[in-house]
Amino acid sequence: MAHLSLLDDASVQRKSLLKLYFSNILDLLEFYYFLSRLTRIPILGSVFLKGIINFYGFNYHTGMALPLGEIVELLDQANYITVSHCACRTLYPRCSRPLMTCLYINTGAQIYLDKGILPKQMINKDDAKAIVTESVKSGMLLAFEWCLPPYSYAICSCCPCCCLPRKLRFEYGIEAALQAG
Repeated sequence: MAHLSLLDDASVQRKSLLKLYFSNILDLLEFYYFLSRLTRIPILGSVFLKGIINFYGFNYHTGMALPLGEIVELLDQANYITVSHCACRTLYPRCSRPLMTCLYINTGAQIYLDKGILPKQMINKDDAKAIVTESVKSGMLLAFEWCLPPYSYAICSCCPCCCLPRKLRFEYGIEAALQAG
């Protein structure tokens, strides 16, 4: 098992960026999906736009699919955890799996509790571990997410049928949307 760490940055700049992202999360996900569909335009989309989107993802906002054991190890390092509705399943509901499964951690948790637009609540590590364990049992994917890598902000639990980063990677070739762990 690779050892990952929860690196955090509580600078004013990063907090401002997270506030903006969290207060517009549904609109931003729709915009990412719109851009990904444009990658199907020959040459302009498939080469130029896909390159820009992947550059942005790898350098500013990305996620990595990880197994349950590594996610639990990361949760053990968290100081603050907020759980919220999954933004992907809020926008693109295709199943009846649990909705309250996305975990925001440390500075991300504190900012999301204040600025997040979906239902949310602060939880402890044991509750967070129970959520990710139940998510895996119900067939969901776990992803560790960064905003301005290497600074993490979330652990997302989403299902294969609704997960937008998975769709962006496997249907549109946006590798930065969801990296393999």
